[in-house]
Amino acid sequence: MKRILIVGGGFQSLIITKLLNEYGSRPSIIDSMILGGTISSFKADSFIIDKVPFFLWSRDDVNKLCSIIGEFETVDVNIEPTILKPGPLLNKAWARKVSENIEKPWSLKWKGKLFYPKNGWYEIFHRFTTNLKYGHIPLRLKSINLNNKLLKLTRKSKTNYDILISTIPLIDFIKMIDLEALNLTPLNVDVKYSHMISISLGIRGKDPEWILAYHGGTGMLPHTLIVMSKVTKLIVPENHFTITSIISYSEERPLRAGFLEQVESQLKRRGIISSIKNIVVERVFNIKYACINPKDISEEYLTKLKNELSNYHVFLYGRLANWREYSITELIEKAKNIVNQISEIL
Repeated sequence: MKRILIVGGGFQSLIITKLLNEYGSRPSIIDSMILGGTISSFKADSFIIDKVPFFLWSRDDVNKLCSIIGEFETVDVNIEPTILKPGPLLNKAWARKVSENIEKPWSLKWKGKLFYPKNGWYEIFHRFTTNLKYGHIPLRLKSINLNNKLLKLTRKSKTNYDILISTIPLIDFIKMIDLEALNLTPLNVDVKYSHMISISLGIRGKDPEWILAYHGGTGMLPHTLIVMSKVTKLIVPENHFTITSIISYSEERPLRAGFLEQVESQLKRRGIISSIKNIVVERVFNIKYACINPKDISEEYLTKLKNELSNYHVFLYGRLANWREYSITELIEKAKNIVNQISEIL
């Protein structure tokens, strides 16, 4: 049996692991964190809350996801964002000054008819992980020797592979390989990206009238606020609601110290919560590389890199690995394509 390793333990790794299982393969996933990434949920004080809200863009996305994990119910949500404060929202979401033709972050695309798992991503995560067959290597990747098919990991560990699938950010991956051996040059452009922080609060009291609101001004740290208890049927105690506030940061505009307290104070000042004492649950999640700009890495460069890597049985899979935005439907189709290629090697 050939040894298949997947670098990165996020949602995309669960997709391709499930498809590999169908071929009788049991890959090992290299990730120092718990699996699931941003789609997992947490339980606290009678609440179950998704770490990060992710909507499905179309019924096709829902059906495609059902095709690999089985049927699940969705909530059809018609979203018309409320603007709490007009302003340069794109700059705020990117945490830098940007041009209008830059990729709009996913949180700013929520509008119109969208779909959300009725029982949250909590259910989807458990559907994926139930009976999923994989090994877990709780370390981080440091470098890749393509010729010897050898990975150098943290804690002075090393491991060999026959087939490697990378889901980690492309700009990190190319620093771990010998580009010269692939007849490729380093990226000579400024690849732009920013990160986000998702702050999930469980609050006692009456929820706002809106589902989704944007704030483009400087008077609030969050650019996006969404009342998730109006969307999903996850467990929320009576007379309570949950709200997720999303803020962005970058090297140009770093995260402020005490940001959590500032956000809670700003929510009270805006009348979104009546008292900070009514906050009964608070969780903070870091969403690395939440904003990427696909135009920074040309299709020509990406295609050449992937073609060269395929000669070494190395595949790039997912949003960050390809530095491209994909729908669920596209992600699953691309996973199937890679698994088909791997099946010819096995």
